[in-house]
Amino acid sequence: MHKLIRRLRNFGHRLLHWEYWHYALIYYPLFPIWLFWSLRNRTLFFFNAVNPGFNYGGLTLASKMDMYKALPLGSYPQTILWNPEEEASPGHIELRLRQSQLKFPLILKPDMGYRGMGVKLIEDKQTLSRELSSHQWSYLLQEYIPYTNEVGVFYVRRPGDSQGTVTGVVEKHFLKVVGDGQRSLEDLIDDQPRSRMQYNRLLQEYGYEAFQEILRQGEEKVLVPFGSHSRGAEFRDVSARLSPAMLEAIQAICDRMPGFYYGRLDILFKNWDSLLRGQNFKVIEVNGVASEPTHIYDPEHSLFFAWKEIIRHCALMERIARANQARGCGFMSHREGRTMLRQHRDLANFLQNI
Repeated sequence: MHKLIRRLRNFGHRLLHWEYWHYALIYYPLFPIWLFWSLRNRTLFFFNAVNPGFNYGGLTLASKMDMYKALPLGSYPQTILWNPEEEASPGHIELRLRQSQLKFPLILKPDMGYRGMGVKLIEDKQTLSRELSSHQWSYLLQEYIPYTNEVGVFYVRRPGDSQGTVTGVVEKHFLKVVGDGQRSLEDLIDDQPRSRMQYNRLLQEYGYEAFQEILRQGEEKVLVPFGSHSRGAEFRDVSARLSPAMLEAIQAICDRMPGFYYGRLDILFKNWDSLLRGQNFKVIEVNGVASEPTHIYDPEHSLFFAWKEIIRHCALMERIARANQARGCGFMSHREGRTMLRQHRDLANFLQNI
């Protein structure tokens, strides 16, 4: 009975809040506009020319490790690549971590990721060994950055221009609950829509026993320690907070990435005062043409605002693609595009089952 009530409550909340709608309901109504640009460029797959430095322009099948290597040293968390053929025994894991000077807790993420799927916080080598043994896939083992603040910064630069611009900044509030000294963790999760819609996944991660924990009055518990909208993070549009020093710091990083003109940098930072000075932050993700202008998911924004922003950013993408084509970067063929879509489907199916 509780499961049915939870499903009905979740359905009602999704129905009234477009930010939870299925991807297709948001993007498919805009397909005629994409079709117009495709006809003008004579291919549906013109986007690969947007970021020539990324595989498929950064849409999919792009190695996160390759993106990290393009960033300036010190601007991203310390990261190592774990290949699927490596022995996932606790002893070998301990050796690799000692060689790289990585310590627990760690962030584990697929080298080729998609919408935050498969990203986990790992506390010990036994758990890491179990995770690495269960999938034949390339993973990243990454230093855990203890900052609890995250923003996504959308960056755009036209080919030939010396400076780019930031078109949106989103602040990501990690999914958390606050204790009252009486109710269990399960009740606290079930009490708010954002965490309730993550109930099954959280139960799988924490277990039934942990769900019975009673938090002290005012005690905060972060349920998902990263800013993924699909994992329950709340997004707030803070584009107006962008400062010249912050823009300069973002520009310095993007200048170091050859063939990068359009995308979103996801950043963990210590506090707003230091971020606005362009200090004390780490780039945890670089996203190419698959990037959404995620400030649209601010609950205060309407669906029409979201459509306007999506169209604006797609128009910027198309102009960059045409400019790069004029500079000698060819568009992807339809055969290559179909192959890419099949591989992307297989990747998404794999990640959904992790």
